[in-house]
Amino acid sequence: MNLVVDIGNTFVKAAIFNHKNERIEKFQLNHQDLPAFCADHQNANNWIISSVKTKTDNLVDKFNNWGLVLAANTPLPFNSKYATPATIGLDRLAAVAGGLQFLTSKKQALLCIDIGTCITYEAMDANRNYLGGSISPGETLRIQSMHNFTENLPLLEKIGTPPLIGDSTQTCMQSGVYHGIMAEIKEIIRMYESKFAHLQIIICGGGSEKYYLKQNNVLKVPDLVLYGLNGILKHNVR
Repeated sequence: MNLVVDIGNTFVKAAIFNHKNERIEKFQLNHQDLPAFCADHQNANNWIISSVKTKTDNLVDKFNNWGLVLAANTPLPFNSKYATPATIGLDRLAAVAGGLQFLTSKKQALLCIDIGTCITYEAMDANRNYLGGSISPGETLRIQSMHNFTENLPLLEKIGTPPLIGDSTQTCMQSGVYHGIMAEIKEIIRMYESKFAHLQIIICGGGSEKYYLKQNNVLKVPDLVLYGLNGILKHNVR
């Protein structure tokens, strides 16, 4: 039994995988609940923990004797060509490792799109070289920035799927955020498809349901990072 823990910007996500790489249980926690959670699952055969929050490093260190703490120098199941490996978000590496598990051909390149606080795009070629990608603001950041950096624009609550043409300031803002993100994702996919002949696209993260594009080469795997952490763990303990 493998225990994987992903400390994100807002929540902690965790999962238990069996020896067949099947996820048998999933959890979502507040950051303050992590110590008790880990203490309750000390019977896991192997475990890995990853954090995007530097302020939790002292918390992660407490569990360093239990298993693998993902770091920039952790061996990965692919080749990384990233120019500044010490600065990369570890969740980005985990997304690529997760994407490897959903490829159906050795000739496929991979594009992982993680839609969360930020929207990250991760590219891997058909030779299993991770090349990098791009980062842009997600839905919440766009909403907050319009309010914080203007005099009169309100702070919106979570938006739904608004019409293209808004008829009020709020609906115009909602349209700009939602359709702006959709247009960004569609155009970046188009550019990657023109660059790679055989491309598998995987959309993951909290916004994967809302911003999912239905086309043949696009998969929706909301918990791709958890699958990737399990893949990295297996790569290191085999």
